[in-house]
Amino acid sequence: MAELSALKRQLASARQLGNVVSTMKALAAVNIQHYEKAAAAVDRYHETIHSALHALFRFYHLQLPAAAPVRSQQEIFIVCGAEQAMAGSFDGQLLRYLQNTTRDFGVAHNRIDILSFGSRIAASLQKNGYHVKQVSMYPGSLKSSSDRVYETVALINKWRVQSASTRITIFYNRPSGAASFNPRHATLFPINASLVKSLRSKQWDSTSIPLLSCTYAQVYSGIIRNMIFTGILRAFIDTMAAENAARLAAMQAAEKNIQERLAELNMIYNRERQSSITSELLDIIAGVEALEGAQGS
Repeated sequence: MAELSALKRQLASARQLGNVVSTMKALAAVNIQHYEKAAAAVDRYHETIHSALHALFRFYHLQLPAAAPVRSQQEIFIVCGAEQAMAGSFDGQLLRYLQNTTRDFGVAHNRIDILSFGSRIAASLQKNGYHVKQVSMYPGSLKSSSDRVYETVALINKWRVQSASTRITIFYNRPSGAASFNPRHATLFPINASLVKSLRSKQWDSTSIPLLSCTYAQVYSGIIRNMIFTGILRAFIDTMAAENAARLAAMQAAEKNIQERLAELNMIYNRERQSSITSELLDIIAGVEALEGAQGS
């Protein structure tokens, strides 16, 4: 009986764990849809900014500074790791991707200042010889994302001025399906020279030429700030969506393992219960036979 009681407790624990996993799986799926809608909104805003940049380079490029090729001196990396646990290989894949990209850039570790979001990946970066200048927290919700992004833009701009950094790159994971993700990076500053060339030659769809109410430099600076803002915001949203995708995959694997364990425990429980019932019946039969034998004598 003691063994059956232990099996009952194991079955109850497995069922409770299964309920927790199912809840987390459902929450991850709902969050992914939530972040997908937010990403679509950011994309629409980015298209507006891109149109403004198109107009500026299409009609006023002579008054703007030329986009010079990046000469790597001091780099700023923004690395968006996992916010919470139970996200599988989320940080590991991003770290390997960052290491490969660093080699492609041909930049030494001591020439990279890193702003890390997520303490786990910050520890991994430091372990691999990178200089993590600051570890920051993600915004508590999408509503507070703008304030955190503004703070980030101000911080990296301060770093850029102090260290004369020539490039700002953000690394993050982007969802690539219902329960998968891929690491990627985006250059936030400077604007790619090939993009400038294409914008200058791209046809303007309207017959009206856009007018400026301030100086070319002010408009250009404002557009660049907004492009950096949307780049970081989109990376935050993609990271949160990808983390939920990773968690969804982890919960699906956990759910499968729990179902297999429950099936195994149920089989053991039924076998032990049948064995116990058989043993009790044999004891009863033996007792009856002994009683009949005693009466007959």
